[in-house]
Amino acid sequence: MALLGRDKYNKTVRRRLGADQKFAVAVKELWNRAVSVGESSLADSVDDLAALDTRKAKVKLKDLGGITLETCVDYYIANAMSPAGIVSVETAMEIYYKIQQGKDLSQSSSDKSHTNYATYYKPFVNHFKDRELVSLTPKDAEKYFKKRGGGWGNTHWNSQRNYLSRFWRVLAKNDYCSADVDPFLKLPKKKKKGARTSTKVTDPKIVEQYFRFVEKECERYPAKYAELALMTLTFFCGIRVEEVSRCYWNELDKSAEPLKTNPDDWTSWEIIVWSDKEKTSQSKVNPVPENAQAWLTLCQKNSGTKFTREGWRRKMQKLRAKFRGEQDVNLHQNTARHSWTSYHIAKYNNEALTASRLGHGESVATLRSTYRAGMSPSKADDYFNIIPKVELKRRELEAAAKDQEAYEQAKAWSKGAEPIKDEHGEWHPVILEDAPELPDDF
Repeated sequence: MALLGRDKYNKTVRRRLGADQKFAVAVKELWNRAVSVGESSLADSVDDLAALDTRKAKVKLKDLGGITLETCVDYYIANAMSPAGIVSVETAMEIYYKIQQGKDLSQSSSDKSHTNYATYYKPFVNHFKDRELVSLTPKDAEKYFKKRGGGWGNTHWNSQRNYLSRFWRVLAKNDYCSADVDPFLKLPKKKKKGARTSTKVTDPKIVEQYFRFVEKECERYPAKYAELALMTLTFFCGIRVEEVSRCYWNELDKSAEPLKTNPDDWTSWEIIVWSDKEKTSQSKVNPVPENAQAWLTLCQKNSGTKFTREGWRRKMQKLRAKFRGEQDVNLHQNTARHSWTSYHIAKYNNEALTASRLGHGESVATLRSTYRAGMSPSKADDYFNIIPKVELKRRELEAAAKDQEAYEQAKAWSKGAEPIKDEHGEWHPVILEDAPELPDDF
């Protein structure tokens, strides 16, 4: 520490030389003035200030096995004296995104409005902000992860570590720090657990509860049918939210021609995601199951040319928050895609088919490491049978009409008694006396 003077309360002011940039500049100016006017006493005073830090540094090195102060200075110059200049963490993040944008990368890697920034980088910037980038140490990284990562699973821990290390490496390549002292690589990489049911998968009853809630919201505020359409394509068709946000209604094909060999999940409706609109840059066509057809029919009557409207991400956050507040149910942000994946595997027992619908190509490695293929097929049936109230009512009326028709037919052939219905819901005539024979096709 160096004695700088006294404050207005007559208390001594001591600062570590070099810890305060303004103080360091003041010392530099003092030294230059001493040299320029030949004032030896002033120069000696500045020497004394530097000597205090030198002695303190030597004390720290005393028990480190012969490491010299010169070695430490050389290492600091090589690794902490950035050729591109010393920048704060906040400024470094701005530079990082400018570099990423220049690479023509996807939105997730180059746009601060994407959720990746809010998830991995914004908390980091808020925590360190004005700290010089080159001053970050493995101990700083360890403390940061300990403070924020208490509730993280192993996968999310590794993702946080990898994203921040990528940030460091990109800046190192552009001479803002040293790749040799990446503080995040010192953090342990946690092992992934074995195959399991994703914690982000929501029970069909909760999914139906959520759709009923949003359906009611749409009846009050028709503009929200856009959010309901987005939910339908993500929950029931396996489309990413970013893909849906860039798609138009005319990309929904309601008269798809059957193939020579149709996949198990084929329907006459398909949603097309073109290569210039998809994260993987590969075009794909996903079938629209019957329950989703009913939801989309309802939504299209109240929508514009696109599936989503401006500010869809914020609007979806508000919907989830309102659902949580009124129904006391917390839905994970990515539950739609995770739920669809698990229930699609359970229903069709074909990981390769599910992977192709997701856009993972024919590789099933991601599915095998994240999802359990043995989920209940009955729950999958419940999931893909979630339909709007209007469709539910239509089906009930249709079933009632068919039931009435079957009853009337059975009654016509009954004699002396009412027809009866068996445990499967089928009507049968009852004949108590001689009666004409029933037709063969009854």
